[in-house]
Amino acid sequence: MKLKMLLKVFNYFFSSFLMKATIFSLIFLLAACNEKTINYSKLNDSDAPVKSSIYNVSNIKTFQDLPSLGSLSKLYFGVEKGTENLYSLIKLNSFSGFLPPLSVTDMLNESVVVDSALIFFQTTDTYDSDYALSLFSINHNSDNVFSSDSTNYYNLSNYIDYEENATFLKNISLKNIEPEESGFASLNFLFKDQDLDFLLDNFFDTNVYPSLTLMLKTEEGLSDLFTLESHNSSNAPKMKVWFKTIENEEVVLDTFATFFSNSDITIFKPEEISSINQNSITLSSVSGLKSIIEFDLSALKQLSNNEIIYDANLVLNVEDRNFADDEDFIVIVSAIQDAVSNWNYSSFLNDNENSEKYYVDPNFITSGNIDNGIIKIPLRSFLQGYKNDFFNNDEILIYGTIANSPYDKIRLSVNSIEVFYVNP
Repeated sequence: MKLKMLLKVFNYFFSSFLMKATIFSLIFLLAACNEKTINYSKLNDSDAPVKSSIYNVSNIKTFQDLPSLGSLSKLYFGVEKGTENLYSLIKLNSFSGFLPPLSVTDMLNESVVVDSALIFFQTTDTYDSDYALSLFSINHNSDNVFSSDSTNYYNLSNYIDYEENATFLKNISLKNIEPEESGFASLNFLFKDQDLDFLLDNFFDTNVYPSLTLMLKTEEGLSDLFTLESHNSSNAPKMKVWFKTIENEEVVLDTFATFFSNSDITIFKPEEISSINQNSITLSSVSGLKSIIEFDLSALKQLSNNEIIYDANLVLNVEDRNFADDEDFIVIVSAIQDAVSNWNYSSFLNDNENSEKYYVDPNFITSGNIDNGIIKIPLRSFLQGYKNDFFNNDEILIYGTIANSPYDKIRLSVNSIEVFYVNP
């Protein structure tokens, strides 16, 4: 439906509250579906002047949320941009991924003879180091020792001591790692003979250790960044087990089973957050830094019902960043569900802390990227929705997307937004 037709219908049914609400909703939905600037010429009203208003920033707040890094496509090792990668945790499925499904504990049956086991990871990195990568089993009586959604460096005290409960299994060298034509290189932990017996006792026996969780860790001193494909990659960590089934002292089956990972996470130790980052618009995934901007939108409510916002952009200036100028950094901007009352820097590292929580309003989410030192965010839909009482809060939440490098940190500034509107 064209905008001109919508406006005619609106004027015709203006006296009806129900119809007015319906038309308001249609107009907002039309704006929300397309964040591009409305072409003024398409309004077919050359006599209607374009007006503009400046809406200033009232408050800025940066806060520290609990980092959620379990959806990253990589597992990280080494040190990068002041952040140390302590270790990675990987949980395997208890049943094999092929039919018929076999459990890990099936491998311990008296009728089964396990020949060997291979736990392997894949990487796209070319790497040559004198350091080793070590594999551990997390031996604990719980079947869920970490959460890919919430476990992070700041709340490790809420979980078991992973290093205290880690049993060393095997290590491999990080020397001469070179991807093949497929683009990947495999890092293989092969278990046979005595090594296999130790693995069966300390990982396969889920009646004793039900967690089925592995830990990967490099030797101290590894400074260069090294990555492996995570559970979220198509080349996720796996364990393959070759075995025979024996009945009446005869081999009746000689095959293998593959057990896939179902979750994993790297535990990052970020650098300390400085005061300038606490008091500026600062975004960082690994530290959990997000920001909120409040605008004085009181004048927006003074516009008539007929006046339509046709262009409005938030321009964020890049003041500082820890990555190269030619690298991307995507910013997500959303409305929030509840108003902000505490505009001081705050941290939600402790779930018991009596602090405000800022939840995303899914009715407005958009994004922008760096272009010549600025990030331009379209706000037309948000402001039109605020004008029409669809949004009650004049604050927006700003944070980095999971597609950014977890180590990237950016500091931004903003002064105001200019809003263009017209009364056709």
